[in-house]
Amino acid sequence: MQTEDEPLQVVLQGHEPDGTTWSVLVGPDPTCDDGLFTFVRRTAADGRSARSGMGGPRLHGDDVVNIWAGKSDGTRPFILVRGVPSIVDATVLTHGGKSFQVALSPEIEELGLRFGAAALDDDDPPEALSVRLADGRVVVGRVPWSRRPAGP
Repeated sequence: MQTEDEPLQVVLQGHEPDGTTWSVLVGPDPTCDDGLFTFVRRTAADGRSARSGMGGPRLHGDDVVNIWAGKSDGTRPFILVRGVPSIVDATVLTHGGKSFQVALSPEIEELGLRFGAAALDDDDPPEALSVRLADGRVVVGRVPWSRRPAGP
């Protein structure tokens, strides 16, 4: 497992209106061939911080993105993506019907990927992620979320 002492590369950073700051960090995942750890480290305005994310293969099979979404340690929930370099934009669609853009890094050439992250609202969990590719294709997938409200 990756530890705090092992070097991680910062590939994207952001600041939310509520004072939350965040960064996306990547590093090798030695548990699988060509594996990659991808974390979002976030710090709330009151100083609480958390680091969460995903490991495993850079991408699963023919998927264009890997997605992690969750919440930890009293900080805002986040969505984290890593995907093919041809991603033009990514949009989160929420349970309540809102949509918003995911901030994306440029292509990180040595990894052959783009990375993205966005803060989520506590009371409106993500339902889906829509990704538009340079060739015009749009790929939509469900966002894994363990605390999804019951449907109507």
